[in-house]
Amino acid sequence: MPRLFDFPDELLCKILEYLSSYDAIYSFFNLNIRFNRLLMPFKHQIDLTYLSYGQFMNFIKIILPTINKDEPLYSLKLGNVRTPGQIDLFNTLIHDQTYRGYFDNINKILIECPRLNELIIFVEKFLLSLSNLASLSIKIDQIRDEDFHKWTQLIVNSVLSISNLIQLEIEMPTGLVLSRVCNTTMFNSLIDLSLNLTLVTDLLIL
Repeated sequence: MPRLFDFPDELLCKILEYLSSYDAIYSFFNLNIRFNRLLMPFKHQIDLTYLSYGQFMNFIKIILPTINKDEPLYSLKLGNVRTPGQIDLFNTLIHDQTYRGYFDNINKILIECPRLNELIIFVEKFLLSLSNLASLSIKIDQIRDEDFHKWTQLIVNSVLSISNLIQLEIEMPTGLVLSRVCNTTMFNSLIDLSLNLTLVTDLLIL
């Protein structure tokens, strides 16, 4: 019976394609130099959205510090759908400089279903400090009527002002009304923008 180590690289890569970044790294990292080389693409990106609390903490506190010595993390996905409270937990951990430094090279982020207070902290304490962030996707699942103006202000005053962004996508159940909060919006580097608007005339502001 053939052993896993006897398989050619091409077949091992096919097997790894069926695994998530976390599962691939957790299962095969540091088995040997060959597997570490094959795992290189998995070290650059992580989808935290499907992880349990235990897996999340294991990645942040054990796996990430180990792989970050050789390979920086470039892409991050997190959200509250499968693991409620994940964004709040991330915001808490990111205050610790021990973990904060592992995310300095992030250039792509997707965040799903944040609550308003979570996104405010995430943007102001984390996103605005990322000098390499080029792509950002925010998927908002619900907005309370009384918070609509606060959401709009956050997006216009903080998210749209991230100077190094090239691609920005914001999905939300209710379109923004930019004319209520600003006259014009300047984009220093933004090339690709996807945004829900309520009024056609708000396109003139953009």
